[in-house]
Amino acid sequence: MRAWSLLLLLALAACSTAPPAPSPAPAPVKPVNWEEQADWAVRALDPCVLLPSPGTLTSPHACELTLDHGQTMTVEVGGGFNHFARYRSQLYEENGLRVYLSYQPAAGYTPVNCRLAVPLAPTRAVWLTVSGGADYRRECDIARPTMRSITAKLRGDVAALAAGHEPRTRWRACEPLARVLGRAPADPTMDAIRDTRVGDPSQADDCEWGDYRFAGRRLTFTLGTVPEEGAPVRVGTVPARLTDYQGTCVLIWAPTGTTPLATLRGGCAGLTDVATKIQTLLGGPPPPVPPAPAGLGIPRDQSDEPAIDPACLVSAVPPADCRAHKQLPVPAGGVAILKAAATPDGVDLACTLLADAIRSATGRDGQVAYTGLQCLGTTADRNLDFRFKLDPASNLSRWDPRNPRITVAGFPAMTVDLGTARMLLVSDTHDEQGIGRVHLETSTTAPLGEATPERPTDPARLALGDRVAAALLARF
Repeated sequence: MRAWSLLLLLALAACSTAPPAPSPAPAPVKPVNWEEQADWAVRALDPCVLLPSPGTLTSPHACELTLDHGQTMTVEVGGGFNHFARYRSQLYEENGLRVYLSYQPAAGYTPVNCRLAVPLAPTRAVWLTVSGGADYRRECDIARPTMRSITAKLRGDVAALAAGHEPRTRWRACEPLARVLGRAPADPTMDAIRDTRVGDPSQADDCEWGDYRFAGRRLTFTLGTVPEEGAPVRVGTVPARLTDYQGTCVLIWAPTGTTPLATLRGGCAGLTDVATKIQTLLGGPPPPVPPAPAGLGIPRDQSDEPAIDPACLVSAVPPADCRAHKQLPVPAGGVAILKAAATPDGVDLACTLLADAIRSATGRDGQVAYTGLQCLGTTADRNLDFRFKLDPASNLSRWDPRNPRITVAGFPAMTVDLGTARMLLVSDTHDEQGIGRVHLETSTTAPLGEATPERPTDPARLALGDRVAAALLARF
């Protein structure tokens, strides 16, 4: 009987037990604000802590180190970075972060160098440059291990990395200039008041008031410069030197609270007044440091591009009207193609033709993108760029004897060769008067990573462009 009573009590207890509370829904993952992280790095990090041994501060956010064999290693925190800077670079992964490599062979007065960038945000990066040697490959061999160390630090405890030292300055050159002129910059690129560099830490932290004029001259403020002789003057209570170059004055002084010298360049009238306002601002409280992020840098599997249509990344400078093209059925024959090209879908049709031709000529899918006037394209390895349009109204009125006649897939054409680029103006029929209705421009590009000022002439890749043109004309 007692056993039955015990079983009954256990059953009643089980029935009275409340059901378990539902598990709370996981908190939504807050997207990373890359620009906030870059702001923290610029405000809080001394660039010298990223170098393998102690260096010399050359601007508020750049530090320089002389290596054993005479090369110079420079690191800059928060240097300008954009799609143009990354378009031709070699992308690789270091400690899980995106890293871009570009090198500069000897070219004129430009020294050999190797430059690596790890983006902090779509508009800013930590730049590492090794220069001064005889071979860019050797410079890159030196730079890569240091970048490996930098990315490991950025992935670690960055708050601890910034602790224990006071930043030499938390200002960027554009900020005090914008403040004293009453033109707060709208974004990190400074827009009208703009940072004049994109990833060149060898230069000082330089800012130009580019869209307006000050006393008839452009106004430029620089943090990080070299002493210069001039007439002794004062900026507030601080001694300074002033030099007049036929109406353009250069004022150099050592602002309170900053190690590097500052330079203000512009029209002489009123220049000292602007400098005094900047000095007062720099001598006051520095900009506050935002909270430290968990880490810095953008992971390899995430995009570091600004919010633009991915199709538009086909161009080093994406046009404002760029978008992905619509793949359209291609009419049979040149007459039908030119008729369709005159409709609102004409550029999308051109993109369809170009995409098919790149695949046919190279065996790989390239990239194409629509713009309002023409179709942009590139091969999969970005070694050849294209601009293509169909122009049904074109009519050749006179043959320029300087431009050679050629034949493309049996169609008469005229070429305009500009060393690294070839413009093909082709007729859609076998009549030379139709030359120009099919318009293809091809440009050879430097190998990925090579940052030469001018693209090299490459007949083999120009010939590849001709094969793409032949594949296009085969549809006619």
